[in-house]
Amino acid sequence: DLLKLLEFGLPVQESWLKGEKILDGLLLARMDDENALSYELESSLLDILPTTPWKAPSAKLLAQTGDMGQVPAEMRAERCRLDAWGAFKVAEYHYKRLKDKKALITFTHQIAATLARMTVAGAIIDLDIYSTLEHDISRDVLRTSDLLSKVAHSNGMSEFSPTNDSNIRTLLYDKLGIDVINKTTTGLPSVDRVTLKNIDHPVTELLIEYSRVDKLYSTNIRGLAKLFTPCG
Repeated sequence: DLLKLLEFGLPVQESWLKGEKILDGLLLARMDDENALSYELESSLLDILPTTPWKAPSAKLLAQTGDMGQVPAEMRAERCRLDAWGAFKVAEYHYKRLKDKKALITFTHQIAATLARMTVAGAIIDLDIYSTLEHDISRDVLRTSDLLSKVAHSNGMSEFSPTNDSNIRTLLYDKLGIDVINKTTTGLPSVDRVTLKNIDHPVTELLIEYSRVDKLYSTNIRGLAKLFTPCG
């Protein structure tokens, strides 16, 4: 929103662009509960305050035209008004629940603001350092995957993928006999990150480590590389 204000020549305080003297409802909601099903503004507000949904009429017209400028001005103004009110109420609610962590709130907003500015300015990547990171992360992915495969094979599993929930369930609950502490909405034993962190076992620690390094690789190596543009 701040970048849009700048784009249209509206006044923006420098401190806001640094993530200071400002509260972001989305950031606060994620800090308060990182496992929420949705952080979309309307659903976030409905979770904490009984109110009437307001986005559907303008969203329907936007889907038809692909241009918010084609939505009637009165409808756009009403949506903006309610968006602003909703964003304030969400931020107010979560800030009260986090107010004893003011230093962390400030730090989180500063990081987010820095990343937002980088999306505008861009960043220069040292490819030699990047290649070293790629090698190190790839090695960690292969190492943890290999260790997990060895555990699976030693317990009678001919095939195992550390990203396959069914394989993980079979290994943890059928082969290793770990007690089920959580179940999914469909009644299956849970293998999500929260559940794994609450099971004290070397294999669950390996699974968490694999998830961490695989995410690093998919996001920062496979995901970023296609976005690079040579410079200099």
